[in-house]
Amino acid sequence: MAANVTPAAILRIPTALRLQIFGYLLQSADPLCLCSHARSQLHVPGAPRPLANTIAILRVCQLIHDEASELVYSRNVFHFTHNCHVDCIRHNPYRHHIQQLQFRQRIDWLPAYMSQFTQELGPNGQLHLVGIDIMKLLPNLRYICIIFSRSGYRLNTFRKQMFVIPFMRQFMYWRPRRFPRIVINNPTDWRTIIDNFQNPPQPPPGGPTQRYRIYFYFSDQTRFMRNLVRIDMARTIVRARTRVFELL
Repeated sequence: MAANVTPAAILRIPTALRLQIFGYLLQSADPLCLCSHARSQLHVPGAPRPLANTIAILRVCQLIHDEASELVYSRNVFHFTHNCHVDCIRHNPYRHHIQQLQFRQRIDWLPAYMSQFTQELGPNGQLHLVGIDIMKLLPNLRYICIIFSRSGYRLNTFRKQMFVIPFMRQFMYWRPRRFPRIVINNPTDWRTIIDNFQNPPQPPPGGPTQRYRIYFYFSDQTRFMRNLVRIDMARTIVRARTRVFELL
């Protein structure tokens, strides 16, 4: 039989134009999850979405897969949480293309967290925080959003010392060494923010459990990333019981 197969219309247009189309098609308005550990059960705008919902077109043919895979990873925000593991990203061949990351660290006081931290103490007594370990595997990061989340708890001194301060100290230590494109002119501002942080008002007695979050945004100095930070901050700040900070 003669193999007279006509290529699909999208494969007949110039490569540059085709990549531009793929860029629009593969860019998600919401963060994407690479693993099941980070998926949200909330089907609301802004909630992380599984990566598989975005990349169906990559399965059409090998050419489209080869051309568009890099765009998926370089143009989307990827969401990770404290439930993730470094193996969720370590063996991904496209991890070096990831430029935007969102990480959520719970700061609830739970016995499970204490045992986890005790088991993850290194020889120098420093905590092995999964969020930091994941960021260290992504050398081309240009945008980072760190979320400290707590459910029904206020950010007292203990939780600052146990969760927030160790995380931010390690982040500031590794930033110039592993993701140097992130620019911070005043690397001690985060500590001032945490020390002066005021908890939001308590909900009425008997009301539903409230979830409180603190967002820290970091980026490089390009206009595109700075605008992205401001757009995300504007979306986030309208949510109840949220504090948003941009560190420059």
